[in-house]
Amino acid sequence: MKKLIAIGAMALMLAPGIGHATSASPTLLTEGGTVIETLTTTTEDLANDANWFVFDATAGDSLDIDINRRQAAGDLVASLFIGDVTGTDFGSAIVDFIVVAFGGTQISATADEILPLVFLISEDDTEDDAFGGNFEDPRFTQIAPVTGRYSVVVSSFDDATGTGQFDITVSGTTTVVPIPAVMPLMLTALGFFGLFYRRCGQTVT
Repeated sequence: MKKLIAIGAMALMLAPGIGHATSASPTLLTEGGTVIETLTTTTEDLANDANWFVFDATAGDSLDIDINRRQAAGDLVASLFIGDVTGTDFGSAIVDFIVVAFGGTQISATADEILPLVFLISEDDTEDDAFGGNFEDPRFTQIAPVTGRYSVVVSSFDDATGTGQFDITVSGTTTVVPIPAVMPLMLTALGFFGLFYRRCGQTVT
């Protein structure tokens, strides 16, 4: 009986989603807009619960993603990915697995474990903070390699004290206006009409 209880307790500890988000739920960033959030994780916490953001960009855009603490708490670290994290379930993977392991020298996972994301770069102490403290803040200056959606995750190193507010701003993005599906059909119809008109004109002459 004790063995069954122990097995049941372990199953509860390992079961995904209990007391945590069942999947990543990012905040949409728009060009030039600033979003303020409260830090939800350190690098020892589950990746599903982290502060995730998504935005759209066009290949060749000069991206500037500026992340700043609004109070002297936490030691921010962030990673940038190609792809949309929305609805991704990282299961029991911790933020360290996503942010530090992929951005550092020791890669402890394979690419298919973070699909549909493709890792680009991590940033930590990129620029001075507003408090003159020991910790600096991350900032990305990156040329967008592809057109589409990008994902950013923000966390704090687990040895830092406090998890306060921070803001994030993305600039330099452009979006391609898609051509409606009906446009090629209209152009084809106009082409046939022009050809028919020229032939009719030749016949009458």
